[in-house]
Amino acid sequence: MITKVITNHISKHNTVILVENSLIVLGVCRILDCYNLKVEMIEFENLMEKQYQNTIFITKVSKESMLHKVKLLLSTDGSTRIMTIKNKIEINEIKKLVELGVKGILSNKLEEDELVQAIKQVVLGYIFIENRYLKLLIQDYSRLKINSLQNKPVKALNIKKLLTNKEYEVINLVAEGLSCKQIADKLAISERSTRLHISKIIKKMEVNDKLNAVIKFLKIKWGKM
Repeated sequence: MITKVITNHISKHNTVILVENSLIVLGVCRILDCYNLKVEMIEFENLMEKQYQNTIFITKVSKESMLHKVKLLLSTDGSTRIMTIKNKIEINEIKKLVELGVKGILSNKLEEDELVQAIKQVVLGYIFIENRYLKLLIQDYSRLKINSLQNKPVKALNIKKLLTNKEYEVINLVAEGLSCKQIADKLAISERSTRLHISKIIKKMEVNDKLNAVIKFLKIKWGKM
């Protein structure tokens, strides 16, 4: 059960997965069921009436109404953790979703294990943006307004003192858009070690998630901080 990995502080919040394709809805439900993660399929209109806590809901919405539905959900309950799974997404829409407070932005091409990991991350309150989208954000980061970005400065000259050599290699590869598996293969380490390095980097850089760690790293590296 997903409740085993949620802290008491977080467990009162619901997670909502908005999906464009009804076949993807069914596929996600089957995958989560295999991993013993409970998810409830629901029509969006009925979702607005639900009072359940600590539940993962999944619902189909049209591409055109995605942003509107996100705003509606968050205006009703700002603590809701929202994920979107889309067929295709442009940089401007990614930025709008991030700015609105969406926790997960995924495509329907995500591998099964990554999908499960992403949902677990979002349930815990973290941000999970698929690497191909993260790369677009990184490329456009100088114009991106992210309210959650931590701005406590770290001097550029001290970046390699702040991080170990391996951590520096890892965050540099994350900034290039590589997945944990690709980084693990490139550095000849395990995926578990890669994720552990990323967790330590996030803590050392005093941010809340991988996205903000990358943005802060690039600002430091490029002398913008």
